[in-house]
Amino acid sequence: MKLVKLVCPNCGGKVKADPSLKTAECKYCHSEFLIDDEEPTINNYYTYDKTNVRKPDSKRVMLGIIAFFVILSMITIPMLMHLGSSSSSNSGKVQDLPEGKVMKEFVAVALEKDFDEIDQEDLAKIKYVSVRYDKMKQGYDFQYSFENYFKNKADFGDSIKHLLISSEEYNLELNDILSLQALVKLEVGDGIKSDYNQNLSAMKDLQSYKSTDQTNYLQNIETIPNPEKMKDISIFASDDQIEKLMDFKNLESIALYEANSTDKIGDLTKLKKLKSVEVVAYSNENWDLSWLSSMKKLTSLKISDIGGKVDDFTFLYSLNNLDHLDIYSEALREMEFVHNMPKLISLSLENTSLINLEPLRNRTAMSELVVGYNGNLSNLDVISTLTGLTKLKIIDIANVHEVSKTLDLHTLRNLEEVSVDNWCMDTIADLPTIKCLEIDATGELLMDKVATLKGLETLKLRDGNLDNFEALQALPNLKHLILGADVSGYYTGGNYATMFNLPIETLEVYTSSLYLDVSQVQQNATIKKLYFIQGNNNLTKLENGNEIGDSLGIGDFSEILSKMIGVEELVILNGKVNSLEFASMMPNLKFINISDNYVKDLDALKNLKNLKFVICHDNSISNYKVLDKKVLIFK
Repeated sequence: MKLVKLVCPNCGGKVKADPSLKTAECKYCHSEFLIDDEEPTINNYYTYDKTNVRKPDSKRVMLGIIAFFVILSMITIPMLMHLGSSSSSNSGKVQDLPEGKVMKEFVAVALEKDFDEIDQEDLAKIKYVSVRYDKMKQGYDFQYSFENYFKNKADFGDSIKHLLISSEEYNLELNDILSLQALVKLEVGDGIKSDYNQNLSAMKDLQSYKSTDQTNYLQNIETIPNPEKMKDISIFASDDQIEKLMDFKNLESIALYEANSTDKIGDLTKLKKLKSVEVVAYSNENWDLSWLSSMKKLTSLKISDIGGKVDDFTFLYSLNNLDHLDIYSEALREMEFVHNMPKLISLSLENTSLINLEPLRNRTAMSELVVGYNGNLSNLDVISTLTGLTKLKIIDIANVHEVSKTLDLHTLRNLEEVSVDNWCMDTIADLPTIKCLEIDATGELLMDKVATLKGLETLKLRDGNLDNFEALQALPNLKHLILGADVSGYYTGGNYATMFNLPIETLEVYTSSLYLDVSQVQQNATIKKLYFIQGNNNLTKLENGNEIGDSLGIGDFSEILSKMIGVEELVILNGKVNSLEFASMMPNLKFINISDNYVKDLDALKNLKNLKFVICHDNSISNYKVLDKKVLIFK
């Protein structure tokens, strides 16, 4: 019998098999292989007592034979050396420049330079990138900086810039991102393709590589040129990778995928500077995380137990230095261990089987709490005793309309960021400290309750039927409004035209079901960023509170946009826009993305002195040359 593959071609992991079985499985990516029965090969050998060798008749023949073998060796030796080096490493190619459309567009906009003029020296200016695919925004959400995070952590947040590159999912490859060889810090999330053959050999300044998607966890850490520089890393946990990890002497944070698949996991205790561990697994086997009990210096721990296979959490009682703890596991049924964690300030409990939060009572030092996706909690009154909280998320709790009656957050006078269901709105009404609010509305949401939060600066409405939208005009500090993809257009008591009249800086609209009375839209010079991801599709026109026709006409939509005279960044995707005349009323416009519309010409943009970027994929434009040469066009 023979095993068809001993090394997984998908992830490079070792495959172990029992010869008595017909299949084998890779423990890393769960690929399956066949064990194939073979018929024995019978070889017949014949021996001769004497071999007659004919000597060459001349030196010329002998020289010809020698020359033949010299030439043959010149060809075969380099080939064998190449094959040998290839077989010793599963690492992929190193790219000096981005090759894919998404990454080309990103670096061109970030560097404000035509891609054909960009070289490695230009790319070296980018020191930090964080990117993930956002399905609601229908594109890749980039955060980037030209500053070195590790040289100035305190002010680093002020240097971060944001950029949305519209695209379908999985149109960005990890190797394309790795062409930014001067990166110091890299964070990759969902929607990014990886062939498991990452090669980081050119990234000599890299100190941090983090992934929130297991498909982009590293499997070739031996390609990292300066392991002693690394502070953070995300890897597939295999015997081989854990062994090589011992060269990363200054590692402070690690994320491990399939940590249960290696017997060497206990070797992590040899990394003396390690303070943060994240463990992720989709294994069908029970987990044994007892090895964590010996890591008493840990200050941060995250456990993502997707299958609920951690059958013993007693190791947590030993970790008394934790200040951050994040657990996602339906196997978690009690949390008495927090009594052994006097330094705990941040706690996340999702998809657990907890029936109460009693061990947290009166933990006034707590600053962050997440409680979500729990069907067993019947009482949340403990939260009102956590008076030091600045961030709170309560989401998707079973019977929340009943459980919320046990909740009163008016004792939390330091609360700044809140994410709750609409059933919890009464519990935070009139709190002046809240600056950022995210609401999941499972039914009708009366905006009057939101309007009582006078300190509110950012409001994200994920879904629901919004009533009395005009009430938002009572929020003097509101600067950023987001309407999610599931916000409903059905409501009474006004219309969504109010959103265009608010003195805010950023308006993001991801829903396609809104009612608008164009006559009520006023000129607005304060909105700087305007996003319409569904274009003008399915916007319904109102007149005097009555629905007129099936949808808002293109002319009406253009009329609204022409009143947004302060806009600097405009994104209208997947719409029916066929004219850009409204843009002539936006003298400060710097960036416009009108992909997937019906635009035919760019004449309306030619006199905009501040215009730098025009992104216009999937349109029928023919007169690109009317724009100044300094304007970068992506088509």
